[in-house]
Amino acid sequence: MNALHTIPGRTKKLPPLRVGVGGPVGSGKTTLVEMLCK
Repeated sequence: MNALHTIPGRTKKLPPLRVGVGGPVGSGKTTLVEMLCK
């Protein structure tokens, strides 16, 4: 992934934020990510 975004007022491009979510099957990882993206 080489997509970059800009923040108003800044001249430096930053890479996208990456967050890792771990846990066993059925622990709600997908639901957590879905709620964080809303």
